Amino acid sequence: EAKVARVHREDVGYYTEPRDHLRVAILHRRGPGVPPAGCGRGVLAFWGPIRASRSVYGYRRKARATGRLIEVADLDAPLPPDETETVGLWLEPPSALRDGGTPTGIGGPPGGIWNLPTDGDRSAGARSSGSGSAPPHGGYARGGLHAVEHLLIGLAPLVVSCDRADLDCQCTRRRGDEHAERLLIFERRPGGAGITQQLLPRLGELLAAAHRRLAACGCGAPGGCPGCIQLPQCGEYNEGLDRRAADRVLRWALGMDGLESSCALNSPTRGAASAAIASSSAGAAWPAVANAHVVLTRACALNSPTRG
Repeated sequence: EAKVARVHREDVGYYTEPRDHLRVAILHRRGPGVPPAGCGRGVLAFWGPIRASRSVYGYRRKARATGRLIEVADLDAPLPPDETETVGLWLEPPSALRDGGTPTGIGGPPGGIWNLPTDGDRSAGARSSGSGSAPPHGGYARGGLHAVEHLLIGLAPLVVSCDRADLDCQCTRRRGDEHAERLLIFERRPGGAGITQQLLPRLGELLAAAHRRLAACGCGAPGGCPGCIQLPQCGEYNEGLDRRAADRVLRWALGMDGLESSCALNSPTRGAASAAIASSSAGAAWPAVANAHVVLTRACALNSPTRG
């Protein structure tokens, strides 16, 4: 009643991480869709103002020494959302990609979004399993689109002058989110700083670099690793990511439908190209990746059945 909180210092041996949900509203498109150079036929990129609304609804308690998850808890009521108006860019993949209606379709139930949890589903699952994890592979939206967004954010500094911390995405997709099935990245700075506008004409270049990075990573983990689809700043703590689904989404965006994985995967020069890509990071110089692209391009030309 007095609205006074009394606290005392104590070494509790744990720390907490927030559990929040980010909703994105696209306010409007600025201009018609742009066909990015190097992308598949019919792929259009859009840019415009968006509103990002983040609300904290719980927390995770973890051991300080080991990082072991101790508890997943909900707040009595979600905190008021923190809203930011900024700008972003996005692609609108066809529903056939989600439903498995094309050669690169990911499968899954028609009309559904694979394994998108509700807040209640996720906290209940975490309590019962003790792991704090939703299903390990989130399929199309939570697994594939989310993973590709991570790749684009991590590699964006190779294409334009920025830091990966300048960008964000829909990490916490939930059922009912209006844009859960869009491939979307946005700027964290209110109003934007022009980063996504610079990325728009070079999005095909960035998507190609993302596919090369994914193909070059030898982790073999279905959920990826920090060298490919995992991102330190992920609001979902990199849960539910899916390398296979990410590969299919990228192959659609780059117009590689009907191919195996890529010419690079079967190329005898893949090792040299992979080493160049793997050695690059978000802060590395672009020429390393560009040179790897030249190697792959030449390898594809040499092995092409139409070369003669």
